[in-house]
Amino acid sequence: MSKINLIIADANIKNALELRSTLMRFGYHVVAIASSSQELIALTGVLMPDLVVTEISLKEKADGIEAAAIVQSELYVPVVFLTEQIDYPLITQAQNIKPYGFVVKPASEMQLQIAIKVALDRHHAKTGIRQQLSQAEKLKAFKSELISMLCHDGRAPLTSILMSLDLIQRYEERGTEAQKLRCLNRIKASVEHLNQLMEDVLTTDCADTTSEQLHIAPIDLVDFCRQVIDEVSHNSGDRNQIEFHSLDCSQLFYTDQRLLHHILYNLISNAIKYSPANGKVEVYLACLDSEIEIRVCDQGIGIPAGDVARLFNPFFRARNVSGHRGNGLGLTIVKRCLDNLSGSIRVSSEEGKGSMFTIQLPQLNQTTQPQIELFKYN
Repeated sequence: MSKINLIIADANIKNALELRSTLMRFGYHVVAIASSSQELIALTGVLMPDLVVTEISLKEKADGIEAAAIVQSELYVPVVFLTEQIDYPLITQAQNIKPYGFVVKPASEMQLQIAIKVALDRHHAKTGIRQQLSQAEKLKAFKSELISMLCHDGRAPLTSILMSLDLIQRYEERGTEAQKLRCLNRIKASVEHLNQLMEDVLTTDCADTTSEQLHIAPIDLVDFCRQVIDEVSHNSGDRNQIEFHSLDCSQLFYTDQRLLHHILYNLISNAIKYSPANGKVEVYLACLDSEIEIRVCDQGIGIPAGDVARLFNPFFRARNVSGHRGNGLGLTIVKRCLDNLSGSIRVSSEEGKGSMFTIQLPQLNQTTQPQIELFKYN
């Protein structure tokens, strides 16, 4: 367990050194001693300790309170006041900033230790609640954007279906078979678009639920990758050549097959989508002692350098993909699935020349299942 870092603030250097010795005996790490309110704020901003222990008055009356208010409200570092003053108006002023602890000297070492421990526990709990609320707000905003996207992107294919049906009715008696076939193909394409839209939404929900555990099982990676490649190739109308290369992958690999399928399917289908027809897509699989590495490479349109950092943000689409259908959820799904499998992803791309996505996944077992987390909206 890492040591807890503290900052002491006291204008009396002798008292500060004595307090530092006491705190170090408790097992804490005193990273700095401040003698003024300005110094306390500056040191806290730079060192970001776990806790500040300060006198109410440093150079001037109540300046410790003013500094503590900034430390807590702007730097989110908890403060414990340590003072020997029995000035009730001053103590009331100190209490108004809601410090995490208050110790009046002379106090026993046990009282001081308990005050610090309680302050740290309270701050930890408060931070956890604040993070949960922040995540809940971000999730709410994401769902709102998801609904807006569904309404916007779903309206176009529905309109196309209705218009095509209307044309079929008009062509029923005098239209040619070719005209009817064009309408049917438009309907088919619109239905496929809606189906993909629903699939992305359902997959996003699946990847980010808080109640579902991973389903870890052994899989034959070579066979699994070939199946996914065949599935993507079939669904894309075999428009691209997909080459598969594997290295040292004879052993079974333990992971969640469903999430790995989402990852691989999205990466390969993206490689095809953004590559020219008949362009080559390559998938490389390498198995190490306790992890695997999969690379998906294409010779497509590539990604503008300024867009790479935002690729995994929900609904984000690179500037050069306007001619390709999509909703900006595919790579978000990939990242969420990887997070839940304790994996990582790297992107290497040059606009106009192609991209390479590299994922690394550790082998999991049923006794070390990571809990699927809330959606992290960047």
